[in-house]
Amino acid sequence: MIDRQLAAEAVPLVQEGADKIQLTADESAQLYAEEQSLYRQVIDEYYEAYLEYNRTRLQRETVRSFSSSLQEPLEPAAREHLVQIMYAERSRLESELASTSVGPSAHLANSSQGWATEKEKYHERLLGMRSYNERVLDRTRTYLTPSQFDQLKRRLDNETRRVELLIELTDIDEALGPREPVEPEP
Repeated sequence: MIDRQLAAEAVPLVQEGADKIQLTADESAQLYAEEQSLYRQVIDEYYEAYLEYNRTRLQRETVRSFSSSLQEPLEPAAREHLVQIMYAERSRLESELASTSVGPSAHLANSSQGWATEKEKYHERLLGMRSYNERVLDRTRTYLTPSQFDQLKRRLDNETRRVELLIELTDIDEALGPREPVEPEP
């Protein structure tokens, strides 16, 4: 049963933005260590498998979504193989991008200069994404059907195009400059 008085008092807290608990870096690290210790105790000898599974979570979600969109979903072995390929290529991409980055950029007074610097980073990322797509497609060509391959290529191309569109939209916003906020009509 809900305590209505407590619930009534909670509403103002949420409205005032006090609905989050902020942890320091040390507290976050300690909480994470405790959580991992509990996982290790509960799943015991499967803990390493859990860590490996968790490392590839993003790729698993991508492959699961891709597979379910197919007319004939991928076999479990093919799904796992695709996850491993995507994980390896994503790691390679991140390492390549990290080696080419010069570190955090200095704060720029001019926002258009700031966007120009950010835009360069996005274009580097875009080139990396294209390279990633080519490598994933090269490695999957042998075990996907032509239809599955085409759909994977289309999906990867769409992700790249989404980043291109975000860059273009930001360019337009920068060209238009600051604008007055528009109040919604009641």
